[in-house]
Amino acid sequence: MSESLDLLRLRSGIETSKKRQLFMSKFNLLDTIDLSRSTLLSATFDENFEPGTHKPQHESAVGGQVFELATSRIGVALIIGSVTAAPKVPPVLALERLLAERVEGEVFADKMKQYLGRLVRFIIEDLGGKHERYGARVNRKSEFKSGSTYTL
Repeated sequence: MSESLDLLRLRSGIETSKKRQLFMSKFNLLDTIDLSRSTLLSATFDENFEPGTHKPQHESAVGGQVFELATSRIGVALIIGSVTAAPKVPPVLALERLLAERVEGEVFADKMKQYLGRLVRFIIEDLGGKHERYGARVNRKSEFKSGSTYTL
């Protein structure tokens, strides 16, 4: 009797685990996001973006992935949402999870984070936003210690 009860518990646990995995995969938005280019960015965005001293990062494989994610529909939406909802928090934080899950390589190396900051600033300015301040401290666990803030 106890053996069949243990088997039932084991089977139930496996089924619960499978249900949880199905739920997580079904509702994990990062698995189903649209990574096409945002239509909110100007038609000349790529031509006008100047990576400056971050040209090596921009031209690298990781930099290309970062650029594509940041300028995608979800990337721009995350940036706009961040600036709108929390204007005192650096918007690069809004892209952190997306970058961690989608970009392979040293995405959080110091130079790549600086490149991302430059890219985010250019995106916000392309949308009509303005730089607010440098060095806003990040007060949560993050790959970023500080960043710039903006207004839209």
